[in-house]
Amino acid sequence: GNIAKVKAAFQMAANFFKKGNDLLDDDSLRCAYPELVDELRCSLSEMAYCTGERDLCLETVSLVLENNSDSIEIRLRAHVARINMLGSDGMIEEACQFGLGALEEFGEKFPRRPRGLHVVAELAKTKRIVRGKSNEILSQLPPMTDPIKRAATKILRTLAFYVFFGDNKAYLPLMYCRLLQLTLVYGANEHSPMSYSNFALLLCIIGDTMEAYRFAELGTKLADTGSPFD
Repeated sequence: GNIAKVKAAFQMAANFFKKGNDLLDDDSLRCAYPELVDELRCSLSEMAYCTGERDLCLETVSLVLENNSDSIEIRLRAHVARINMLGSDGMIEEACQFGLGALEEFGEKFPRRPRGLHVVAELAKTKRIVRGKSNEILSQLPPMTDPIKRAATKILRTLAFYVFFGDNKAYLPLMYCRLLQLTLVYGANEHSPMSYSNFALLLCIIGDTMEAYRFAELGTKLADTGSPFD
């Protein structure tokens, strides 16, 4: 299954993972190999998303999350698979609400009904953190090593994509600010170039064009040079 997945043969990979999951009907196997169970189910949910099998994807994700795995990576993959499945199926509101719950699990809380004051406060907080940091400092931040914050960053980036196409875009500036805050406080990652560019967009909206140009240029340069933090 993994070989087929790497080669983008998603339907073939899904079939292999389905066969593996069929063997999990044996309770003794599930008890003896919990990590293997989680891995198989996670992989199946991801391939079900890729092949457009919504019910299978959501059902398998639920099994993974109900199993209360201690693995941050497994829970991250399950959360992302569900957000992608709901979002790509046009269920933006459901994806948003689920994603907000997932973010809270990883320590990143957002207001359930974002308002202008929330945006002003989040933007002010971000500007305080970035104040006094030169482009050289911002482009040479140490890599993000905290697995929980890496997971939160991945979920945020995935969720923001779908929120952009939804009705409640008030979350977008909050998410863009939080993404940059995570980079500035916990270190650089593969999403940092986009975080700088998104923050530049917010600065343009409020009329701070000089700083907007600075962050847009920084994000572009980091994207062009490639991220060493994958």
